[in-house]
Amino acid sequence: MHAIDDIREGVIWATRLLLDREPTESDIALLVAGCSMDTIRRVFVDSAEYKSWLSAERVNRIPPAVVIDRREGLKWAFRLFLGRELDDAAADLMKDGVKTASDIRDTVIFSNEFRLRAEPEFIDLISYAAIGRFAPFATEPAARGSFRDFIGTTTRCSFLPREYLALSGTVQHPPMAPYAPVLHGAPEWVATLRSVIEAKDRLVVLELGAGWAPWLVAAAKAAEKKGVPDLELVGVEGSLDHVGFMTQHFRDNSLDPDAHRLIHGVVGTADGIARFPKLADPQINYGAEALFNGEETKSDTEEVRCLSLETLLTSMPIVDLVHCDIQGAESVVLAAARDILGSRVRRIVIGTHSRRIEDDLMDLFGDLGWWLEHESACRRLQQNSGKLTLYEDGTQVWRNPAL
Repeated sequence: MHAIDDIREGVIWATRLLLDREPTESDIALLVAGCSMDTIRRVFVDSAEYKSWLSAERVNRIPPAVVIDRREGLKWAFRLFLGRELDDAAADLMKDGVKTASDIRDTVIFSNEFRLRAEPEFIDLISYAAIGRFAPFATEPAARGSFRDFIGTTTRCSFLPREYLALSGTVQHPPMAPYAPVLHGAPEWVATLRSVIEAKDRLVVLELGAGWAPWLVAAAKAAEKKGVPDLELVGVEGSLDHVGFMTQHFRDNSLDPDAHRLIHGVVGTADGIARFPKLADPQINYGAEALFNGEETKSDTEEVRCLSLETLLTSMPIVDLVHCDIQGAESVVLAAARDILGSRVRRIVIGTHSRRIEDDLMDLFGDLGWWLEHESACRRLQQNSGKLTLYEDGTQVWRNPAL
């Protein structure tokens, strides 16, 4: 094959893999005339169409409606995304697992090698590929008093602080859309959706510090769209008011709360009894901390059941996703369950509340050999007094390569 033919094939596959469409002959002629093998990727990632694709909702994006050479597609995906050759034998083994250009792209960009080696311009492809798997997105607004997300989950405004009444009767765009804020950020969505994508016939999700259980229900809605038939959802929440929110949220989204486990309690390092603050306004307070071992507090509290993470995980099958937001107890609770985490959990999303906790989690999961799929630090705001207070939770997403 002559060099010009190599470039032509590179342009064709770059268009399929980076723009989700078939190239026109004029596209090919223009790029082949002014392009070299070394600049194909740069031409595409710098193009207005690529940037537009990354900011679009992708509701109407469909894989190319042509028969493609899957073996060649995989080889070009390795060249474009990983900067290396895929040998023929490996391509032959992989080609039966993909059907479309989108499948080929996603196989490569969901790999750990891509996560470690990808150029910054390509990193957002992971997020958009995961989200795009669930297109077309919900577009019908929710009834007054509720809002709907792009997966189709309906959420009551009364679960949230009063400023969220502005979302009443709306439907939210996917995360990272440039023109609309969303309740939850892209990393949590991407981790949840990737867990659903990777599930087969069964999806198991555990939400710790569940609040109204947004991630249990979002995972269930995503599983419904993907056709995963069997669900096991477990939520642990210290506030009885929020357990009521959980139960209602399940019912609002056609899930039977009695078919799953919604636990009034907290997660700790060992089984026993803890105390949890009684919330004066459960719509506002989602940051209450459980008290262990007789810790004193000025707030009004109630006794609640305390379960170790080991106890919870022992009672469950392999867990596809743990979402953990337990207000400062995350590093000690997870460290106490380090052995069982490695044998029973595939992915974990952790809301973090201090830089020390973030460092402890890095040490813990790094030592366990887990893959860090996302990390963003918590943010603090300095008051006039000079005191620093937590302004925004951080997020870590870890994937267990052993499962």
